[in-house]
Order: sequence, then structure tokens, then C-alpha cells
Amino acid sequence: MLIERDGYEVLEATGGDEGLKLFLSHSVDAVVLDYQMPGMNGDVVAAKMKRVESHVPIMLLSAYERLPKPPGRRQTLESKLPVCHRALAFFGLS
Repeated sequence: MLIERDGYEVLEATGGDEGLKLFLSHSVDAVVLDYQMPGMNGDVVAAKMKRVESHVPIMLLSAYERLPKPPGRRQTLESKLPVCHRALAFFGLS
């Protein structure tokens, strides 16, 4: 994996439950989640992770469908670009 070549350790999980267990048992710098995972959707896993370690950045992705908008929030492309750019820079992908 690309970031492993830069000396980062990458933890992989096959589903939401396993990912949450890894998160709770390891010190992590960032998390990348798929929205649709076996066992527990990525948004549920992210919410549980944020309750434990609110400072850890989480990138939620989906290749199958559009991610739902948070209730009561209007999102525009312009508002998302800075977050995406920072996340990509963090993972060395920008």
C-alpha cells in the first residue's frame, strides 16, 4: 500500500465490527471507512469512533452510492473541497 512505503502501519478490517475492535485496541492517526460494510455501516462505525477519540480524522467513502447528507445541513461542493484536500494531503495523495 502507498502509505506503508512511507513507514505507516496500516490496519485492515473486513467489516465494521472488526474495524471498531481494531480502533479500540490500537492507537491510530487516521481512519478510512467504506460507507457500506458488513455488520455495521461506516457512518455508525465513525460515530462510535468519534465518541471514543474525537480528534482522529475519519474519511468516509463509498463506491456504490451517494453518501447521505447529514440532517439539517446543506452541503455544497465548495464546502467539501477544503476537507477533501486536507484529507488527501494527510494521506500523501494530493
